[in-house]
This record gives sequence, structure tokens and C-alpha cells, in this order.
Amino acid sequence: MDEKGFYFNNLNSSFTRKLYDLKDCFIEEYKKYSDNYEDHDEILNTLQTLEENMADNIGFRVALNAFKNWELKNGGTKKLPLISFTNEQLFFMAYSQLFCDQIEYRLYEYEHSPSYVRLNAIAEHSKEFLEIFNCPINEKLKNKICSIL
Repeated sequence: MDEKGFYFNNLNSSFTRKLYDLKDCFIEEYKKYSDNYEDHDEILNTLQTLEENMADNIGFRVALNAFKNWELKNGGTKKLPLISFTNEQLFFMAYSQLFCDQIEYRLYEYEHSPSYVRLNAIAEHSKEFLEIFNCPINEKLKNKICSIL
């Protein structure tokens, strides 16, 4: 394990190098959620949760790319009647349901960030989310998006 908490034996692959290069971005971006955590006696250990935070980002990207590829291959999906959301917006809403839980986190013991952090960080670091929901992108955020794929 290096000083940033990574277990890398081989930094030769371009993907592994990209992960290593982005670790500081993830550590810094997830730190800001500690200030918003309901129990201020505990802080989010961004080094302890780093690999899982990055895995969340990769998993989300794979799912989003699979959805987009499926739509391209199959000519899109039919719009649901009486629903004003686009299929892309529904994808994000369905994804968010993965993080509806009542787990009581003991941040210093757990390798995952709390669910609300996992979901908010994914949304905040997804250019697609910001575009699909017409969120204003400030220049500070635009240059600080941590995205792996």
C-alpha cells in the first residue's frame, strides 16, 4: 500500500495509471462531504473509502455506457406514457434507488462512504447528469470533475 492507500503492484497499464493519477481528485472531492455529514463527531475517511469510491464511479460509468449502447443498438427506448421525464433522466432516477438504505454508518470502520455521499458524488461528477437535468455548470466544478471512464 502506498501513502495514499492504494494497493498497486503494477503501474504499467494505462488504466491503472489513470486510476493512480485521479486518486488525489477523489480524495479531495469526497472530503467536502464530511462537513455535511449529520454526525459531525465522525468524519469521512476518504483514504479508507478511496477504492470503493473509485469503484462506484467505474460501475456507474459502465452502467451508463451500457444503457447508451443498448439504446443505439436498439433504436432507443419508447417513452413511458404520462411521464414527463426522458429515458436518460429515468436511468439516473433508477440508479439512485440503489442508494436508498437505512444503514447506520460507523465511518471509521466502514470501507464505503454513506449512501447519500456515494450518490451525490456520482451525480456531481457526471457531465451527463448535469446536462440531462440542465444543471448549471460553474467553471470551478467543470474543471474538477473526477471521472475514470
